[in-house]
Amino acid sequence: MLMAMASGASALSLGLQWNGSPEQTASEEELEVVQHSGAAYFRVEINRGYGLAFYEPLFERAAKRGITILPYLTEGHSYPVPGADGQYGGWGAWVQNAVKKYGQGGEFWNGKPYAKPITTWEIWNEPNLAENNPGGEKVQPENYGRFFVFTSSSIHAIQPGAQVLVGGLYLGHWTEPGMESYVSKLYNVSGMASAVNGAAIHPYGFTSGQQITEFASEVINFRTVLNRQPQGSSEPLWITELGWPVIESQQQEKEFEGRGVDAATQAKLLQQSFNWTKSNAGNYNLQGLIWQAVSDYSSPKWDYHCGLRKLDGSFRQSWSAFQEQTGAAIWPVPPPPTRVSFVDAANANTVSYWGYGSEAGWQQTPLWGHPIAAGTRPATLTFNETLHIYYVDASRGNQITEWTWVPSGGWQQTFLETDPVAAGSSPSAVMVGGTPEIYFSDAATNRSIAVLVHNSSGWLQSRFYGDSVAANSSPSAISNNGTVHVYFADASKGNTIAVWVWGATLQQSFFYGDSVAANSSPSAISNNGTVRIYFADASTNNSVALWEWGSSLQQIRLFGHPVAAGSSPSS
Repeated sequence: MLMAMASGASALSLGLQWNGSPEQTASEEELEVVQHSGAAYFRVEINRGYGLAFYEPLFERAAKRGITILPYLTEGHSYPVPGADGQYGGWGAWVQNAVKKYGQGGEFWNGKPYAKPITTWEIWNEPNLAENNPGGEKVQPENYGRFFVFTSSSIHAIQPGAQVLVGGLYLGHWTEPGMESYVSKLYNVSGMASAVNGAAIHPYGFTSGQQITEFASEVINFRTVLNRQPQGSSEPLWITELGWPVIESQQQEKEFEGRGVDAATQAKLLQQSFNWTKSNAGNYNLQGLIWQAVSDYSSPKWDYHCGLRKLDGSFRQSWSAFQEQTGAAIWPVPPPPTRVSFVDAANANTVSYWGYGSEAGWQQTPLWGHPIAAGTRPATLTFNETLHIYYVDASRGNQITEWTWVPSGGWQQTFLETDPVAAGSSPSAVMVGGTPEIYFSDAATNRSIAVLVHNSSGWLQSRFYGDSVAANSSPSAISNNGTVHVYFADASKGNTIAVWVWGATLQQSFFYGDSVAANSSPSAISNNGTVRIYFADASTNNSVALWEWGSSLQQIRLFGHPVAAGSSPSS
């Protein structure tokens, strides 16, 4: 497909924006993520207020990983106002020092074979928005134009071959003072046409179902306007911000004001917008495309929630979509297939698992999440060819939490926002007709059974409002011929076995046999359509007994060794 694209498409550079606090720089871990994304550029604000030495760790980390920094130079929201001498209060000297330090042939790169000097400089960010300009609420293109000419001249005096970009004009629904008016006034500034080496734009499209159409229209419209300016037709465009925020709460849906999408839609829009840009790079002289951003940031504003990663560092589907666009290898690399998960006492009772690979053999891996509630065990289930581990989360009021292996992002922890699981009870996970379901003893309804069912919208919880599960006991759910059966020790019937089963309707039935031993749980299995339920039998000194369907339902006592106190059989 790439070979069939316009010849200009091959020159398109892809990158990521950093979304962190200006008081910090991207960490080693974040730069590792950027490296594995396949991004060639990492767009970062370089703010005069923090000094040039502040950014040394960032340039060092990025260069060692083969990443070039694409800086946009700022000094807070309002750029310096020129004095009587036409200078900008030391801004020009600071800019030149930045070029001498980090630009082509810069002193910072002396003796470093991995040098990645800055070749492209972006001046300011979204100066066509009122809050990013001097003069209060009024956008003043002439002021920015004079500031740009001064800054570009300062850079070119040190680095003549540098590419200097007009700083990230925001194009989303740009109506006032109007794209044509702003750009014309900008280019009317003396020296502007010769000072510009390209323009950076931020085309955002948010109308549901029309996002890509709007994005493409904004790019095309700006190209048309720029072509009318002196030398404008020869200037390349950089898309230095593009993204869609992911809604993860009702509050965010309100705050994002119609801009937000779900994670799957974000990934689809990334793919479509990148494909369009690649295909049209030659037609519209598009040189770079930067996704906003590598990770979310803790802020209510929508533009801080467009990340390929969530706040907790877990990866969204858009991570895989971005890797596909850059051609990067799948990362993180999956571990050996999981064989067993358990409560790891050596790691603060968090989930660990043993996996086995033909080359690596047995490997133990801690997941380092929240601790599992005392007296409970995790439940594992595979669906969509992915392992899922469910556990009672002691840090979240005994709600159920899920660990999932995502090929593009590694192990990710998700909080399912359930009713609390009863103390000392564990969830039971089962596939029913291709749908994952989780059954548990619900502390919110006096230990009656509740269920979580997964569908395309996520997890849906339902309560059964039946008899209570015995204290410190857990349900056992199985699928038999496509019908779910949920067995449990029924506290309302003297801890004898009871079952919830779907027939024509959902029904609870009682077996009225021997009692399940205290603090023990039944274990059910379906074999070729025959169901058996094993349990520690309080009536026979806690030896194993079972219920079995033959020509009729019957209880069988095995009269073997006793099951240890507080323990359960496993079938």
